[in-house]
Amino acid sequence: MSKNRLSGEFPRFGPESNLELSSNEFSGAIPSYFGSAISMLLMSDNNFSGEFPQNFRNLSNLIRLDLHDNKISGDFASLTSLLPSSLEVLSLRNNSLKGSIPEGISNLTRLQVLDLSENNLDGYLPSSIGNLACLIMSPESSSSVMRPWLLFFTDEESFREIKTQDIFSFAVNWKKSRQVLFHRNFYLYTLVDLSMNKLQGEIPASLGNLRSLNVLNLSNNEFSGSIPQSFGDLDKLESLDLSHNNLSGEIPKTLSKLRKLVRGGFPP
Repeated sequence: MSKNRLSGEFPRFGPESNLELSSNEFSGAIPSYFGSAISMLLMSDNNFSGEFPQNFRNLSNLIRLDLHDNKISGDFASLTSLLPSSLEVLSLRNNSLKGSIPEGISNLTRLQVLDLSENNLDGYLPSSIGNLACLIMSPESSSSVMRPWLLFFTDEESFREIKTQDIFSFAVNWKKSRQVLFHRNFYLYTLVDLSMNKLQGEIPASLGNLRSLNVLNLSNNEFSGSIPQSFGDLDKLESLDLSHNNLSGEIPKTLSKLRKLVRGGFPP
């Protein structure tokens, strides 16, 4: 039901519903009555506000949470403690989250896409971000728990098949442009976007552990110090943006090993 003008009181869906309600006009607090079996919750581009409800910790089967372009506030570290370890996608771009990224971010062991850009996050980036297990080893195409097919019957004798991977897509800033990632080949995409926040201090060398990472965007923050030598180990990296920080020193020669880095992916 995405891309409509739906508003008003948020409806109660069944306990196993996967919800695609992006680009509507829902407002108020984030709903707190989802069933524990839900695996996809896509409610971006609405007007939800306030902090996350406590019962999100009970959504043990949730693999995709997309709430970008809302007005969600609160402390990100507190929010992280509510998120299930099953998450593969966490997209909270363009909200009003504050505070630091906690060491516990590494508990999201299945995370493939982490988009926290355009918030008010500050403090130091923890070294534990280099322990995200699914970004260290290549994610498998079979990792998703979605049912592979939906059947839509048009009459008694015919029907058409729609792949759910084409329905449950989501958008990210991929190589400096907005791209739609489809479920059918989602296992190909890995991204960490922390741009346009107020993160400071040195960039942790542990990020070099994330060898399956395709896109890393740390631009428009307050990072200082040098670019880690370990970035040369990101052999699947296709785009690296470190622009608009306070970095100094030489560009590591190890970056010459990044054969998949596309032209323009690394800023001058």
